[in-house]
Amino acid sequence: MGRCAALLLFLTACGGKMGEPVDVSRTMPLAEALALPRPAEVTLQGEVQEVCPSSGCWFVLRERYGSDLVDLFVDLQPRADFRVDPSYIGHTATVRGTLVGEGADSKLQAVGMIIE
Repeated sequence: MGRCAALLLFLTACGGKMGEPVDVSRTMPLAEALALPRPAEVTLQGEVQEVCPSSGCWFVLRERYGSDLVDLFVDLQPRADFRVDPSYIGHTATVRGTLVGEGADSKLQAVGMIIE
């Protein structure tokens, strides 16, 4: 098995850090982040729910907020130097980036991520 394939297998099985550094101590609830004026630099944590099936260039991050579920589109296309594998669905992700857009058009332009 080549080194790249072995590394991909390791990251997929064990999680890992991707892109720019993420400070987990700065994690804030998604519902609070959505109330911030835009653009806003944030670090969010949730569960990966859906992943771009063709190239892993986006995913949906879900956070349980009390009895509610809050979803956010995470875009890796404009700024991230990594992609997400569909095998991450159901895993916990801590993501750092810029929150842009308003209301239903809100999304996070990610620059770094830790997947567990």
